[in-house]
Amino acid sequence: MTSSSIRPAKTGGFIAFLALAFLAPGKCWTAPAGPPSPPASTGALPSGLDGHVLLPGPAALDNPLKGLMAYPPDPGTADKRRYPTSLTFRYFALNELMTGPDSYNWAPLENFLNQTAREGRQAVVRVYVEYPGEKSGIPDFLRKSGIAIRRVKQWNTESPDYDDPRTLAALTHFIKAWGARYDGDPRIGFITMGLVGLWGEWHTWPSPELFPTDDSVRQVLDAFAQSFHKTRLLVRYPHLARGYAVGLPMGFHDDSFAYRDSGGQPGSRSVTLPQSMGGWDWSFLQEMLNAGGENRWTVQPIGGELRPEIQTSFARPGKNIDDWRDCVAAAHASWLLDHVGVEAFAAGDKDMDALDRGLGYDLRVREAYFKNALHDGERLRLALRWSNEGVAPFYYPWPVLVGLFQGGKLVKAWTTGWDLRLLQPSKIRVFPDWNLKGKPKDMDFAAPRVDEASFPTQGLAPGSYRLALRVPNPLEALGFAKARPLRFSNAAQGADGWLTLGSLQLGAR
Repeated sequence: MTSSSIRPAKTGGFIAFLALAFLAPGKCWTAPAGPPSPPASTGALPSGLDGHVLLPGPAALDNPLKGLMAYPPDPGTADKRRYPTSLTFRYFALNELMTGPDSYNWAPLENFLNQTAREGRQAVVRVYVEYPGEKSGIPDFLRKSGIAIRRVKQWNTESPDYDDPRTLAALTHFIKAWGARYDGDPRIGFITMGLVGLWGEWHTWPSPELFPTDDSVRQVLDAFAQSFHKTRLLVRYPHLARGYAVGLPMGFHDDSFAYRDSGGQPGSRSVTLPQSMGGWDWSFLQEMLNAGGENRWTVQPIGGELRPEIQTSFARPGKNIDDWRDCVAAAHASWLLDHVGVEAFAAGDKDMDALDRGLGYDLRVREAYFKNALHDGERLRLALRWSNEGVAPFYYPWPVLVGLFQGGKLVKAWTTGWDLRLLQPSKIRVFPDWNLKGKPKDMDFAAPRVDEASFPTQGLAPGSYRLALRVPNPLEALGFAKARPLRFSNAAQGADGWLTLGSLQLGAR
């Protein structure tokens, strides 16, 4: 699919369906999980080292694996994306990639991944079977097998019998083959788990009778969980199979983000925020609370799509527009599809910049501790006190490098064992459902971490050096020169990814 394949806006009828479907009898809900436990303290600062305070600075607008994103340009057309992004989203029809029960054509996906990586971006991918307005994604071999193919009212899309063992076999075989080939591929940032329902969004409105049974849903979810151990997965709804998805290693995405809807009734309410914050009893975060999954963001990503109708007006008050700041803070969203906004606005637009920077992680080094002067052969001890001022963690174990520069040239680099995923947000939004004393809006969560390492300096010439920190994008190792390194929100952060920590002298007497 291309940038022209923006899915139609959901209608009020769709919203009304959600209100009924999600509250149907037999749903197995639990209670809200309550405030997450804060990360364990990392202990006291090291002694015997000189302290170097690092000033804060603005976060990069195109930091990797977070922020706003768009579809790729149509083939043969100019790239209209004006806003700087680090992610690109694309749909694929299942029959583009699956040609037989156990045969596949990965060329369309490969071409997209390579083009996205050449731009220095990571991909977000979804594979669909049903997509209103597009050709059916049902593979020919499955169609010819004799499975029942139904029609979804209103959309007139072909909907396969998801409970037929032949359909389930095709879906699970594809997932397993996909995982075997692409799990951990650094060209892919996230996979939104489509395959089932309209737009791969795990619903068949207004024909809910065509939706698979809980047992079939569990089979598909399990296939994803068992096939992808490195690449991060996101699924649309926490209510699936009576909350089964919340217990699996996957995050969630809200594809009507920051939208308000009347639900066929007077007034409007949020379809993202829970009831306690002005939303419906079937909103995205109400479902997360109902399933006890409101803290999944601590280990699994949350993403979504800024509702298409508001992608250029999200910052203006309106009956159909929520406060995106509340939605981002409560959902802990890392990224949002905002195709129209990315094409319409450029960097420097204060509203776009605020939304982009408000998403995901925001890592900052507060102080670096190391000796200003080292004797010949003395090991370099370095400790960082750093924090995450964003709403979500960084979800991948990217390496953290320490380097020494002399005369502008990198002369030595070491890889630390530090794990960026442990940098959890300093503050988090409080759900009224937690019933905390005093009813605070936010609460302190993670204290700044202290991480320490030491490095050998033998063989380095005496002299003055610049000490710096860098988190390279794994795309660099594949030869993609435009790959965006992770950048810290510090004044001393360089565009090349190196954050200057200070200066030191080697070979001191």
